Amino acid sequence: MLISKEANLSDFESLLGYKFKNLTLLQSALTHPSFFREVPCPFPFQFHFQRLEFLGDSIFNVILSRQLFHLFPKSREGFLSKAHSILARGTFLVRMAKKLSVVQYLRTEPVKKVPDSVLEDTVEALMGSIFLDGGFNPVNACVLAWLGNIKPYVYRQIKSNNPKGQLQEKLGNQSKQLTYKLLQTQGPPHQGLFKIGLYLGEKLIAEAEGKSKKAAEEQAALLGLKHFECTEE
Repeated sequence: MLISKEANLSDFESLLGYKFKNLTLLQSALTHPSFFREVPCPFPFQFHFQRLEFLGDSIFNVILSRQLFHLFPKSREGFLSKAHSILARGTFLVRMAKKLSVVQYLRTEPVKKVPDSVLEDTVEALMGSIFLDGGFNPVNACVLAWLGNIKPYVYRQIKSNNPKGQLQEKLGNQSKQLTYKLLQTQGPPHQGLFKIGLYLGEKLIAEAEGKSKKAAEEQAALLGLKHFECTEE
């Protein structure tokens, strides 16, 4: 079982890339509220990470938005929004937490496994604590270092969320024969259900429904990918 522990915070500061002037801020960022079920604290809400996580979430959004703005100077707002959503989601924050070995320094009640949601919150709390201790420039430098080279990751993730593009790439020259045809519409325009047929030439490959033509086409493309994968096997 994982137990609450006082770890060597100087080692953790090396992983973070930042030396704290006020160690209480670092300790608070690494302390889950449940820790105080085991250890009494006169003012528990001031000494765990929830308030810092609230602050860190906003700071992360600013840093991330600015970095994406500079990394993709020719991209439109829609692409930037997708990239931001990919990097701000919990799974990416958990990756950062594991990169920083957060679980080794986290103070919590005894548990078998720290939930991913706690790791996400802790990373954001660390951002808040560095901001309070040193200002924007230090936390900006730390977060950019933690992010690493995000360009390839963003491209891979956006590509994986684009089944129509994946299908075109998979079929190569044959993709010129792909068409998406509206087969049926049900319900009023604002609450309609659309059925789309995916064709390769004259051959129907897949049918799918969605609350919009775009959603139905993407679902049909997913089914198309599965169809051609099965054909290859």
